[in-house]
Amino acid sequence: MYGVDPYSKVRVAVPRDGLGRRGAARRFGIDRATASKVVGRTVPPGHRRAGARVRPKLDAHASFIDGILRGDLTAPGKRRHTVLRIFERPRDERGVDGGYATVRDHARPRRLSLREAFVALVHPAGRAQADFGEAWAVPGGVRRKVRVLVADLPRGGAIFLKAHPAGTAGASCDGPVAASAFPGGVPPSIPRDNAKLAAAKIPGDGTRARAKIPGDGTRARAKLFAGLRSHPLFRDRSGRPGKGNE
Repeated sequence: MYGVDPYSKVRVAVPRDGLGRRGAARRFGIDRATASKVVGRTVPPGHRRAGARVRPKLDAHASFIDGILRGDLTAPGKRRHTVLRIFERPRDERGVDGGYATVRDHARPRRLSLREAFVALVHPAGRAQADFGEAWAVPGGVRRKVRVLVADLPRGGAIFLKAHPAGTAGASCDGPVAASAFPGGVPPSIPRDNAKLAAAKIPGDGTRARAKIPGDGTRARAKLFAGLRSHPLFRDRSGRPGKGNE
């Protein structure tokens, strides 16, 4: 199997420098058919299995293993099966004499697929979403990085953007004010992240390792943001750290 570097050498020599495929085969010690395949691909295709893997000893018992994995989804943590235990049960209960690696290669990806979760995108009326990000702009002909507030009303599809020179406390207040003026009103609820400009402190026991992060979005608000919030009295809620889906 060829790596990316030999591939790139052939592709430079043939399409770019005009070397013929027969000449490329002689120079790089490959077959002309291989040279043709290299020219038609930007990266090596990797190993490709011709057909589905045949597992004569396991396939008849795959549904039994899947049942074990489904049961683990609702079982207490200490009662869930390890891969070794999943291998032992078909052997002991059904007389399967297949190898451990075959059972492992089936159980691990199957367990992950059963754990897949989907978050329904439901947007109540009156709820806005807002967050700051970074972008490049060219104000006055000078390219520079700016902080951009992106706010939207998912229920209605209205989107508002405003760029600020920097992520200052003034920007954290000016952005929401401008976003509220765009639709002509303040949304009743605005979920947000845990930026220090808005959330001065996350309540906990003072230690990062043991602090329990409240799941209800309660935060000690920064003084300037608290003053902004108290004017129109909108509800704000912070997501949990590392939970961008919130």
